[in-house]
Amino acid sequence: MSHDYDAYVSTIVAYPAGATTETVICYVHPFVNIAWAAFWDCDYIVDVKLTIIRSIEWMNFCYCDKLKSINLDEANYIASQVLSYCDSLEELSLPSIETIGVDTFCYNKSLKSIDFGSENLTEINTIASNNASLETVRISSSVSTIKNSFNSCPKLANIYVKATAVPTLSDSFDSLSADAKIYVPAASYWNYVAAE
Repeated sequence: MSHDYDAYVSTIVAYPAGATTETVICYVHPFVNIAWAAFWDCDYIVDVKLTIIRSIEWMNFCYCDKLKSINLDEANYIASQVLSYCDSLEELSLPSIETIGVDTFCYNKSLKSIDFGSENLTEINTIASNNASLETVRISSSVSTIKNSFNSCPKLANIYVKATAVPTLSDSFDSLSADAKIYVPAASYWNYVAAE
């Protein structure tokens, strides 16, 4: 079941009431913004395809227990708690992100991988903590600060950091296992070792 929206509206305010099928694929086009909590606690959404979305406001998709995949390729701004408590979500890719709110990807039981691939993102702040299944994180070369993030992620084993300048770390990665591996650019290896 797909839902179509009026092409002249630029902001989604609320997901259509009465969606009761087990699987809902929501194609959102050509909206620019998703307003506060428009998809909050929508238990039936499994797959979300977003095109031309630039801004996703607070608590959208929060508590969407069956959400398995979401395309965020064009999102520039994601507010706080947008994808927290999404128990079926397994991976995220953020190639265009510039700003991410706090607690945005926290408390997800199945989230295994996050790719912060955007070269416009400079700060990761209070993101992706308390993810019991998180195994891999990829951080772009533009990130210069990582604060209060990736804590209580006991399975986090592979961290790929593309930044040649060592990012400032503050209260992050507190529960890394002794087997965790951090991959950094070869030319910057000794700078990372000195920063430990």
